[in-house]
Amino acid sequence: MATFLLVHGAMHGGWCWKRVTPLLEAAGHRVLTPTLTGMGERYHLLTPETGLSTHVLDLLGTLYFEDLTDVIAVGHSYGGMVISQLADRASDQLAGLIFLDAFTGHDGAAMWDFQPEETRSLYLQWAARGGDGWRIPPTDAFVQTLGITEDADRAWVQSRLTDFPVKCQHDTLSLFSGGYEQLPKGYIHCTESPLAPKFWPFFDEAEGEGWPCRSISASHDAMVTHPALLARSLTDVTGEW
Repeated sequence: MATFLLVHGAMHGGWCWKRVTPLLEAAGHRVLTPTLTGMGERYHLLTPETGLSTHVLDLLGTLYFEDLTDVIAVGHSYGGMVISQLADRASDQLAGLIFLDAFTGHDGAAMWDFQPEETRSLYLQWAARGGDGWRIPPTDAFVQTLGITEDADRAWVQSRLTDFPVKCQHDTLSLFSGGYEQLPKGYIHCTESPLAPKFWPFFDEAEGEGWPCRSISASHDAMVTHPALLARSLTDVTGEW
């Protein structure tokens, strides 16, 4: 059985995996869902200096203090940036990487580089109006991009989203050890949200590289809206390594 390290995306927290975790555990897997600094129940730790390196340190700490090896790291959205950098630092403790509607590893690239110009402009406007210029608040418009159609699910998610530091958008990946390249990887693309076009290029690139890939009919927050489908997809991908 596998050990899954589920890494959430921007504005989310470990809480977002609560519907997937019991399904994976019922199948005999171990599951860890750390919350990155400045988000979720750790929102009070957010500062202008909170960035990608902070979040990589969060995961390095989880690996160390939980004595973890042979871990499958799953990164959702921004979490793909975090697990990519983690792989460069701790490939010997990882069994592979799965990108869930996520940004993949490109040395020297920042998440900002992959954002459409319209999105960049909106984020800067939101930060200026409600985030003191350095944090992006979870606006109603942002929540709509997640593609969550059920009112109860959308309300639950929106009530838990927290501000996201602009710094994380600009921090670049530094992949120099070869750890990222050597690990098995997979990609799961979610097709039922306004964000789907943003992540198609990463899915296409992953297919071109020969990674096991899945395209699922689910919202960007598939862990909330389609937990059973996501759990199956995760185990299907790892079964092809």
